[in-house]
Amino acid sequence: MDIDTDTNAIGAEIESLINILDNFVLPDAFTSEEEIEIIETAYSLIKDLIGLEPMSYIQPYFHDYIILEVTELLIAQMAELNTYSVEEEITLCVEQAMKLFYRQDAPKRSFKKSFIRIKPNIPYLRDKLLYLQNVPQPEQRTTEWYNFRYRYLTASSIWKAFISESTKNQLIFDKCKPLNIEKYNHTSTDSPMHWGHKYEPISVQLYEDYYKTTVSDFGCIPHATIGYLAASPDGINTLETSPRYGRMLEIKNIVNREIDGIPKMEYWIQMQLQMEVCNLNECDFLETRFKEYVDEAEYLEDSLNINISKTQDGKQKGMMIQFMSYGQPVYEYAPLNADRQYLLAWEEEMMYKHEKDIWVKNIYWRLDEMSCVLVLRNKFWFKHAVPILDDIWQTIEYEKINGYEHRSPNKKIKLDKNVIVVKSDTKCCIDLFTIDTEMYNAEDIL
Repeated sequence: MDIDTDTNAIGAEIESLINILDNFVLPDAFTSEEEIEIIETAYSLIKDLIGLEPMSYIQPYFHDYIILEVTELLIAQMAELNTYSVEEEITLCVEQAMKLFYRQDAPKRSFKKSFIRIKPNIPYLRDKLLYLQNVPQPEQRTTEWYNFRYRYLTASSIWKAFISESTKNQLIFDKCKPLNIEKYNHTSTDSPMHWGHKYEPISVQLYEDYYKTTVSDFGCIPHATIGYLAASPDGINTLETSPRYGRMLEIKNIVNREIDGIPKMEYWIQMQLQMEVCNLNECDFLETRFKEYVDEAEYLEDSLNINISKTQDGKQKGMMIQFMSYGQPVYEYAPLNADRQYLLAWEEEMMYKHEKDIWVKNIYWRLDEMSCVLVLRNKFWFKHAVPILDDIWQTIEYEKINGYEHRSPNKKIKLDKNVIVVKSDTKCCIDLFTIDTEMYNAEDIL
């Protein structure tokens, strides 16, 4: 919805919100007419503030920031008119004005849970998914596929354009330098990145089982009209009988970070780009944390009665097998909720299937924590993001020809511990820690 909204519609929304306000027990600081005026003023300030700072949407606590800023502005304006504190009442009015903004102008950054917002339009979404399924693209993780991705700014790394000058510089440098496919031939099975790859299929299994749906992979999809954009969504709901049909899925398998249900700015940007590329309006953001058992004995001991697919406290658990094939790790995943007899037969079947590969180990896992929240497509934010991306891409095209070496990351410089660092304009200080001046070099968000 455009920022310029119909005045009558807004007036009706405000009247509706005033009825909601009547249910709150607060001191009668304002009359109903004054409440309407405050909400109208707050709504105008919210639109102005977000219009001036559209990129503030990427911040995890965007909502709280806007509420605080607008509340403080209103309190400052009304300070001379009131001799008592009205902060609580004004904050409530600002919250209602924020709801109005979300209804009329742009959606919330994210919701607290995943839910069915509207019934899916099956024929409309079927045509969209058919288009996405038929987009020509190379087989995943082949040389052609890496070259294909190299031609685009992809959703997994494009967040760097919005975070800082340092990350923007890194994005430009990475897209200008020649593609090194060799680095993809070496896999560290201990890295957080590999952990995410390893557990992504299990996260999909859990999502499909919990929501009774089917998730399909669509590969790397170019944007239909913006020639330099592409995205590789983790999946899209493709079961037509599911109320989540046509909804995208983004998965993050967390190792140590706290799961709070609020998408980090890197992840939120990634989802926005994915929804724009695929021309879909909803995305479930799934965060999972898995723990691994020491061995099979510990796995079997932590069972709910005779049900070995659930922990003693009722959480999901399961099994996978790791093989090495041509120097690369390969995983096979047991179906969820399998009993002991089935797992033994399945394990034997997998050993036969991979008889030419090297068996590494059986991995027994349990789900430690899971969060799934709904994120909506934000066309307002993307409209303001496109000029930034256009500028980045023009810079990349120019510097590929005219030179990009000045963007090369500074080499790592480490000073010995317990070095006295002398600053000319300040007192001497003793640095008891190693100083690392290497440029920030975050991995692409997967």
